[in-house]
Amino acid sequence: MRGVCVCAMVVMGAALSRPGVVSRRGVGGGRIQAIQHNYQTVRKPIALQRRLSMRAEGEQNEEISENFRKRVQRMNQERLSDELDDKDKNTLPSADEVGVPSSQQPTTELANAKKGWLFNWPSLPLPQYALRIGGFYLVLGLVAFPFAQSGFDDNNLKAELVSSNMVALGILEFILLRLFITWDYIGQRLLSDRVEYEQTGWADGDFWEKPPQVLARDRLIHSEEVQPAIERIQQTLLAFAVALFVSASSFNSVRIETEDPRV
Repeated sequence: MRGVCVCAMVVMGAALSRPGVVSRRGVGGGRIQAIQHNYQTVRKPIALQRRLSMRAEGEQNEEISENFRKRVQRMNQERLSDELDDKDKNTLPSADEVGVPSSQQPTTELANAKKGWLFNWPSLPLPQYALRIGGFYLVLGLVAFPFAQSGFDDNNLKAELVSSNMVALGILEFILLRLFITWDYIGQRLLSDRVEYEQTGWADGDFWEKPPQVLARDRLIHSEEVQPAIERIQQTLLAFAVALFVSASSFNSVRIETEDPRV
């Protein structure tokens, strides 16, 4: 019994020696402070560990990205090296090295066509092209009108105008067909991987096989310059062919009216 009392007194003395234990309020405040202290003590290492892990992951991702970039760069260098080796192995001589005359090279033929007075029309802007075609048509019609007048005994202005219009359209169709043949010929030589040429023009023809870079350049020139010109010529040919057909049909009706005295 005496030992139990001694133990109780020791416990009470220890409790009284701690601050904030006398009252319930003091005991609650101490618990709150202890909980906050424990929370801060636990949270700081967790946040620090999280930041360290995120930093480690970022460094690891940067290292992976750098390795991937180096690997891609090395692969590109190897591929470029292989392409250069293949190009060196399969290098084809240029036109000058083979001896193709400059006037027979497709690019030179295109440049000469664009310098010509009549053959450069398809390469002009659309308003200029339409103006020149229309002006040339009017000039042909005026030139053909006196010949149309001499073809009729009586003064039949309608028949003379239709006849001169048919002559002008026919001549213009022939000229447009000549333009189409020229531009199509140049286009075929630009697209072809082999070009025929003659050094002196007397039974010494040969073929020049274009290098890949020259072939790619020529095909790009064809798609950018020659193909639009060919399409423009084709559309003009079709339009004037329809006009010529209409004029021929109207000429037949005008001739029937002229020959029939009851009209």
